[in-house]
Amino acid sequence: MWKYVQFLVGLVNLGLAFWCLYAPYAPRVGPIGNGPNEKVVWFQFSLYLLAALCFIGLAFITFWHEKRRESEND
Repeated sequence: MWKYVQFLVGLVNLGLAFWCLYAPYAPRVGPIGNGPNEKVVWFQFSLYLLAALCFIGLAFITFWHEKRRESEND
């Protein structure tokens, strides 16, 4: 069960990473100031992307480890 939660959290983080990259550059109506702070946008994107890759990688390692354990028990 935990491997599915890890995979789901990884997919959610991947979606958040691209949403954090899309949202500041989306067209808006009216005056919005000087625009987005690019350092903050790219820092958030890279942080969410790194977390997503870690969670998805951990889920695949867990899948592989459990499959290997099942094949050894047979």
